[in-house]
Amino acid sequence: MSEGKEDKKPNLAGWAAILTAVAALITSVGFPDFFPDLVKRFVPESSSESTSLPNPQIAPSEEESSPVVTPPPSPSNSSVSPPPSPTATLAPVASEPLITPLEWNDTASNLSGRLDQDFTYNCPSGGRVGSLWGTDIYTVDSSICTAAVHSGLINARDGGQITIRIKPGQDTYIGMTRNGVKSSSYGSYRGSFIFLK
Repeated sequence: MSEGKEDKKPNLAGWAAILTAVAALITSVGFPDFFPDLVKRFVPESSSESTSLPNPQIAPSEEESSPVVTPPPSPSNSSVSPPPSPTATLAPVASEPLITPLEWNDTASNLSGRLDQDFTYNCPSGGRVGSLWGTDIYTVDSSICTAAVHSGLINARDGGQITIRIKPGQDTYIGMTRNGVKSSSYGSYRGSFIFLK
């Protein structure tokens, strides 16, 4: 009978060894929290080295615990342009015509080649009338401010803003006295101007 008992001992020792190895494997891969009774029952005290291994789910590595945060690129280094400001999307304000101050003896002689273009001027107050040829359509060498008084747009005392348009030369220009200003007649001339009223 003692011989039979001795034969069974190695078999129990083998099973114990297998269970110990399985428990050590479970412990090493991080399952002791799920099977605490199994680990306590089959893992001997001497194998505490294997149970002291860190659980990757509980104690993350240094790389996981301190992630590298990349700061956003600064606007100066970014190749993408920033979004437009709200004011950039507004419709542009219509630009006012360029207003050039004139003297009372200034003419449009230097504009004779700029057909159908408009020019806005400001005639100063306290003006003195100058030379003038034509009526409603004037030679380009006529005084612009004087022609504006002749047309009834401004007066010499107050002056004011006027706009002319350059036109081709005429065969004849008819002169007459209007609004206290005398205009002379003339024959063919190279360029003319009219007023936009």
